[in-house]
Amino acid sequence: MEKILNITYREHTRNYGYVCYETEGKYYMVRYADDFVISTQNKEDIKAI
Repeated sequence: MEKILNITYREHTRNYGYVCYETEGKYYMVRYADDFVISTQNKEDIKAI
């Protein structure tokens, strides 16, 4: 899914040693178990999908 929406991730190590990921691109995707949500800044981009 990330490849289709051109979503890339940038890894960050935080103060306490755990790793976080930031998305780069127009779309954002949140996954939990076998579900996912795609979001973006405006309605036109969602309609383009």
